[in-house]
Formats: sequence, structure tokens, C-alpha cells
Amino acid sequence: MVPHSPFKRMRSHLFFYFPPLYPISVNKQRAWTGVSLVVLMNMKVAEVGTILVITFNIQPVPVMTDPEREVTNMSTETLSWLNKDLFQEVLQQSEQDLTITVTDVSAELAVGKGENYTSVLHRVRVTFKRDTSFDQESLSLIIKTLSDNKVMRMFYMNSHAYEKEDHFYKVLLPKIQRLIREKLDMERVQMLTARYYPTKRPEIIILEDLSKLGFRVADRRRGLDLNHCTLALQALARFHALTTVLVAEEPGMVENYPESYFSEDHRAINNMYLPRTYESLSDIVGGWPGFERFADKIRGKSDHIIGTLNKLVKPKEGAFNVLNHGDFWVNNMMFRYDEVTEEVKDIRLIDFQIIRYGSPALDLQCFLTTSPNDEVRETKVDQLLEEYHSALTDTLRLLGMSPDLYSLETLKKEFNDCSLFGLNNAVVVFCAVVADPSDRIDVDSLTEEMMKSGEQSNHLGKAFNGERFRNSFQKLLLYMEKRGILTMSEPILRYKRAHNTSLYMLTPRVHHHRHQKYLIADTKSISSLIPKESPTADTRRTP
Repeated sequence: MVPHSPFKRMRSHLFFYFPPLYPISVNKQRAWTGVSLVVLMNMKVAEVGTILVITFNIQPVPVMTDPEREVTNMSTETLSWLNKDLFQEVLQQSEQDLTITVTDVSAELAVGKGENYTSVLHRVRVTFKRDTSFDQESLSLIIKTLSDNKVMRMFYMNSHAYEKEDHFYKVLLPKIQRLIREKLDMERVQMLTARYYPTKRPEIIILEDLSKLGFRVADRRRGLDLNHCTLALQALARFHALTTVLVAEEPGMVENYPESYFSEDHRAINNMYLPRTYESLSDIVGGWPGFERFADKIRGKSDHIIGTLNKLVKPKEGAFNVLNHGDFWVNNMMFRYDEVTEEVKDIRLIDFQIIRYGSPALDLQCFLTTSPNDEVRETKVDQLLEEYHSALTDTLRLLGMSPDLYSLETLKKEFNDCSLFGLNNAVVVFCAVVADPSDRIDVDSLTEEMMKSGEQSNHLGKAFNGERFRNSFQKLLLYMEKRGILTMSEPILRYKRAHNTSLYMLTPRVHHHRHQKYLIADTKSISSLIPKESPTADTRRTP
């Protein structure tokens, strides 16, 4: 039995899944669809006209909290529960000292708007004393809670983000720390992340404040230099190697980390916004002088990107799979610097809410697409892949596993095979990385109506149109072109040349979704119009 595994426990029940974000009524209780409900007894089905009415008694899965409470705005209640009683219980447990008495608690937002998207971070200063001492002590903590925005809260719930991060800190992290203490050189390898403080209160994560230890987030708009990138990938390699050992010891552990975004369960919501996002970006890129050729290339990916991503994130049987961080970009790591030279010397990883089991190339594509500065991305990617591989094999060896599990050649091949995963990070994440504060993506204003209509893709337009994004994304486009990521199929290119048209002008099929319709160029339909043997002079071979 896998400990603390809500997903394994659910499998023995029958589930009804409703498309997300639309309210329904169940036994006169309002519930938000997208939440799985367990059918226990007394199911009755009746058809009224064209409406199917299902009534049944339900019992919420223990890890799922009341959906109505889930979507309430926390801004008015947050400070009320950040109180002395909560932190006294937390500190007594973590310090193994029942004499601790909390005397004061003060809280403030830890980051500004636009710096965090799916959660809210508070910095809390706790003052306390012990019976064994007359001195007052203080401690700075980071409290992570769900976003105030209803759409982002529902998105967070549907992706199992809280359950995954909660399991990481409660179950996986202690095992990782044990391996680090027992197997690795503590003089050379530091701890992976911040200290975790357990609490009985649901849906919050309490961590030590790394900023008080000298750690800080790098300036994401400048991008990371070679030293930062090397340190980040060495830490990632150790994380991958450590989880490889733990999964080998306990294979069922991976069931606690189901795919958050790219699976058949999430296809409907991805269909709502991903194709439109690619279309919106391609329209903007098409207006950049000298970069018009990229517009069709981006648009040409929109019709199959979801299916491709669903396949890429799946672990390959017989291949080297690891627990990926899942969201490995510059904002999810903190660095510490030498006080004299200001050289970067240490790192901690944060935000483990999108962990997935699959190829390590997924994390590498996410990071190397979004986080290095332009010079590093242009000239040092292969060197950084070698640095990662060296750290991975060294750590595997120290942990008693074969360093030959994953060759450098296989790593580079998988990295190239996962290039469309990197492209998707470029389209969806990169605008958040480089955008000026005035061009930030305002997730606080996202509404259900935007999600239903697909308008949230237009919501990215402000970030896409920003000057900083344009300058940085143009360089990223050239990098992806150089590595063969942005290519168009030969049938489409031949059709374009023969008819002197663009992909955007081709007659597309209309793809319908329940609450919207949108146009996607159908490459199969285009290919069917092109003869397999073209008699034109430029393609005919000379005997």
C-alpha cells in the first residue's frame, strides 16, 4: 500500500466527471464541476426532455474539500486563521517541545502581483518563548495557500497540485533527505529545498523563509548566466537521481504524481485555450518585420500540439524515467551568493506541485527554453546537457546504481524528441518570464466567462505585445529554428510554394467544442490536396 496516496484509494470507486468550470446541483447542494464525486448508493437516473437528471447520495473523497468553500475568496479570511494557535501547534510539533508558547504573529504578502500564479504566498514572523529560557525567539515562515481567483483555484484543484506537493513534503522529501545524509557528500551536496513544517490545517504549505538564510530569486527578465544554469542543472540531476533510487525501491510511489496538465482527462480544457493561444501569438509574430515566416510555423503546430504533449509526458516503457520537478524554471529556484565576490554558490528548489513521472528531458526542455539568458541559450545548451549528465551519473554512482542507466547520447536524443514540449513552454510560459510588470499576465482578472469563450487567450495579448517580450522572443525563435524545432511539413511547404499562399489563408475545418468553435488548419486535409508525385520542374528528378 502506498502511504498517503489519495489516487490509489480512489480507483476502487465509480466516478462521474463533469467538464470543468460549470456549476451543477447535486442533492440541492451546489457543486462545481471538475470535482470527482464518489457514487455510493441510491443512484436514480431520469430523462427529462433532453436533460439527463442524475440524483444520488455522495460522500466526498477525504482529500477533496468542500467545493463551495474552495471557490470562496480567501482575502477576507486569510489573516484570521494565521494566528497564534496555528503556529503554536506547528512549532510544538516541529521542535518537539510542548513548552513553546507563541506570543506574537504578523503577516504580509511575500511576493508582488504577477510573481506567483496559482497560489498566494505570505511571509509570517512568529515570536515565541520556551519554558526552558527567558529569551524570546523569532522565526520567519512562508505560508502557501490557494489563489483568491476562482478560476485559478479550480485549475489548482483539477491538477491535483496541492495533493502532489503535500505528498512531496510529507513523504518523499524525508526519504530524499535520508539518502542525502547516508549516501552523498554533505560537504559538497546541500539540502534540496526549504525545511517543511507539518500542519493539520488542510490546503496550506508552511516552509522556512529561505530569504532569511541569504537565498533570493534571480532576475528572471535578465535570464540566468552560465554559472547559475550549471548550478541549477546539477541540482536537478541530483533530484532526478535521488528519485530514481526511491522509485526503484517503491515503484508504486509514482501513482501519487499523476499528470497535471497533458492527459486525456485535461484535453477538453486544453482545447479551450491552447490552440487559440498559438493563433494569437502567430498573429502577433506575423506583424514583426523579418519574422513573418515564424507565424505560419507557430500556427501550424496548433492543430496537433495537445495530442503531441499528451504523448510526450507519458513515461516510456523500458526507458529511463524519473520524477520530474514539472515546473523547472527560474522562478522556482532560489540562489545564495558569496558576500564578497557575489558569485553564486548555492541553490534551493521550490514549488513541487506539478511533479510528473517521465523522461528527464521534459524538465531540461522547460528550463533551457525559458530560463537562460540569450547568450547561454545560443551557445551553451549542449555544454549544459553534458553538465547535467555528468552530475546525474556521478550521483547515481554514489547512490549505488549503475551510471550507465542513461547515456549522454540517449539524453541528447530525448532532448530533441521533446522539443515540442520546449516550444509549448516558450509559447505559454516565456511571456510570463520576460514580461515587464506593466505587461504582466493578470490572472486575478480571469473569469469563468473568459474560460468558456476562450477569451483568456486574448488575455495574453498584452504580454505578447510587450516590447521586452518581442525582443526576447525573437531571439528565442531564432534559437528554435536553428535547432529544428520550428519546422513545417513538406506537403504544406509545397502547397504554399505552388499556390503562393500562407497557412493562415488555407481553408480550415471548423472544430466545435461544447461552448465555442474555432478554426484550425487541418494538415491532413491539406496533404490530401497534394499529389504524391508532383510533375513540376523543381521537384522532378533527372534520370
